[in-house]
Amino acid sequence: MKIRSKILYLSSMATVLLAIVMVLYVLFYSFFPFRTVEYTQMPFPVLNENKVVRAGEELRYQVGYCRYTDLPTRSARSLQNDFIYTLPSVEVKSPVGCNTSITIVLIPKETFPGKYKLVSTLTWEINAFRTIIKQVETEEFTIIE
Repeated sequence: MKIRSKILYLSSMATVLLAIVMVLYVLFYSFFPFRTVEYTQMPFPVLNENKVVRAGEELRYQVGYCRYTDLPTRSARSLQNDFIYTLPSVEVKSPVGCNTSITIVLIPKETFPGKYKLVSTLTWEINAFRTIIKQVETEEFTIIE
């Protein structure tokens, strides 16, 4: 009987220890400050001439960044003024390190003329316990017919 109670005691302690380790693991990955990306200039400068884009043509803007992770980024983009015009989401894969890139977005032909800014909601799924979300935007630009 002594051996049985000793085995029961050791298995109970191992279970408690494993539970403590799991809780610490979840807490660590839930609250540890995880660096994804830092942008060097906000809002992003629009490169189109006079910051004017024709509906159905490309918006070009410059993104300066320092990226710290190679995890893929989901970018949900929208054109915003008095209303929100949602654009298709894209997956962004850029190399780790500091860089400057020119991003091109096709403005739908159906977009009404007016002043807009492009807002991107960026999402990184770090692990099962943590998702980091950042919102970035361009300078204001004008869409014409």
